Amino acid sequence: MRPEDPAPRCACDGCSSCSSSAREDSGRSLVSSSSLIQSALTGSLLQARSSQLVSTSRCSNEPQRYVNRDKQRGITREGHRALCKPCLRRRERVRTQLKLKRGAPDGNTATGSTHKAAAMKSANTATQKRASIILFGDSLTERSFEVGGFGARMQHEFRRCVDVKARGYSGYNTDHAVSMLDQVFTSEEPSPVLVTVLFGSNDACDGKSPAGAVQHVPVERYEKNLVRIAESVLRLKPSPRLLFITPPPVDDDAWAMDCSIRAAQPGSGFGTLLAGSTSAPNRTTALVKPYVEAMKRVAHSISIPVVDLYDSLQSSIGGNVDSTAFVDGLHFSEIGQRRVAELIINAVREHFPRLAAMASDSVKCDYPDWKYLDLRGDRTVHARQITTYYDHADRIPVDDGY
Repeated sequence: MRPEDPAPRCACDGCSSCSSSAREDSGRSLVSSSSLIQSALTGSLLQARSSQLVSTSRCSNEPQRYVNRDKQRGITREGHRALCKPCLRRRERVRTQLKLKRGAPDGNTATGSTHKAAAMKSANTATQKRASIILFGDSLTERSFEVGGFGARMQHEFRRCVDVKARGYSGYNTDHAVSMLDQVFTSEEPSPVLVTVLFGSNDACDGKSPAGAVQHVPVERYEKNLVRIAESVLRLKPSPRLLFITPPPVDDDAWAMDCSIRAAQPGSGFGTLLAGSTSAPNRTTALVKPYVEAMKRVAHSISIPVVDLYDSLQSSIGGNVDSTAFVDGLHFSEIGQRRVAELIINAVREHFPRLAAMASDSVKCDYPDWKYLDLRGDRTVHARQITTYYDHADRIPVDDGY
């Protein structure tokens, strides 16, 4: 009896990426990402081999299938190409790099514009590979990139792999937030890896005050708005991680004093809005508390972690508000910003450890570390090294679950 034909295999036998593919298909454990990248970018580059990789002379991927249909003759031909899809793309990149090195035109493109087009393509690829974190909130988030701000601190933490974007809007409440969800989280941009939500300070403004007439949101509607925000964010594809941050407490006396100062400034526009706030502040710790509890209820109901600024920024002795954490009783001082940053980063490490690991994982940087590059090479060599880096990085599985 004639034995069955073996499954077709890719004919590629020269690149280290194929060795890593064979290792993965054999079911063996993955090597560390840093050693994998280093093995690919040192030595002989595309011919690199690591002692931790399975020794093989062939790519183990299935070649790309093709179907050719001749409608006039009614003939359909099916089969496999010589190479798999990743190897076909890799070969095309090598051919393009050789054309650039020789100064030959690429397809129908003029020689003079070929280098510019290739550079733009490389820049776009790097931009797409860099993930993003979106900080969504009111003025507390808008000020997060001040000196020592928690947004700036988070950007420092993820400086080589993630762009931290502040989407903070002074004076906004959750009614405003719900109305602008489609503009903040657009389908044209890649889904962020993390979204933080910090609203409530304006929602909790005393509804009887002039400012509260335009900012106050009843706690029941606030709770429903948070659900809508969470559902909208989690519907993004791929679904981001979501972190709620409670509104902080208020230093009542300091806020009343700040309101009186601003209301007295001619032409400031605060005279009417802050009328009466000097004797009875339109924001107090007592007014904020129900909103903190509402946010915790929503977070618990849909299993979202919460950073509790309300309790964390109150003194452990007597439960008094820590006045050093605020510049005006409401907005964070540099000390307060630092403490908020620590709370958020610690929450990311606790609840999203894989995301936190990106901060120190070289494989998730948008470009390899300079020590991996051959600085003696020309730009074609550098392009080949970076291509090899991405070929390896894309093969390392990452579990994006919580």
